[in-house]
Amino acid sequence: MPAQRTPVDSAWPWPCRSAGAAPPPLRHTCRNSSVEELGSEYPDQRYFAAAHQGVRGGLSYFAGHFREADAALALALEELEGVTGTTFETNNGKLFRVFCLRHLGELTQLAALADALRRDARRRGDLFLETSVHRYASRFACLA
Repeated sequence: MPAQRTPVDSAWPWPCRSAGAAPPPLRHTCRNSSVEELGSEYPDQRYFAAAHQGVRGGLSYFAGHFREADAALALALEELEGVTGTTFETNNGKLFRVFCLRHLGELTQLAALADALRRDARRRGDLFLETSVHRYASRFACLA
């Protein structure tokens, strides 16, 4: 008879692991709390507050809670405004908002957001965002 596998492995990251403590039921709980702890340690760093919201939005998206994901990602993007060196984070937050609206069927909002994102990307010379928004939103935005 093969060995029984436990649903949770023992290789949990440091912040969630303590002697004799059972790991939380979901891995993402630990990772998000780690980001939240960083935010509380450095309250003047807007990047950590945005990271906490971004992680929350990403986890909600992959859990199928698209409305919560959209709200959390919007907060993360708002927090990242004016923070330099965050093009990767903002682009991915914007794309995941597009994905959320697409899954929610909010085609009017999707069309408006896609148009605004394409204009902004073109103004900044950001070919990645411009191409990605065109790729992932144009087919749905024309249905609005």
